[in-house]
Amino acid sequence: MVAIRKLTGCNMLFAKIWAIHPNGPHPVRVGPPCPYCGKPLFSDGTRQCLQCGWDWHNPKNPVQHVVKPVQNKAVEATAINPAVELESTPPLPHL
Repeated sequence: MVAIRKLTGCNMLFAKIWAIHPNGPHPVRVGPPCPYCGKPLFSDGTRQCLQCGWDWHNPKNPVQHVVKPVQNKAVEATAINPAVELESTPPLPHL
């Protein structure tokens, strides 16, 4: 990660992400629709919907878990104060 930081000038967080995922982010996977809310599941074998919280690992006893919304602080910061400039990192060179 130190070599990535020296080559790119990025911070440690982005260097770690790049070291863990050298080929970029995972491809978007779209599975069948959730039987409870209809939104797409992650894959064909998924037995829990992350959108509505229903879990049917035990088909005889499905349960609904509380789903907390994901908060994007970067979006919130710019929505509250459009003058806020977010930290940007230079593009990563291919090694």
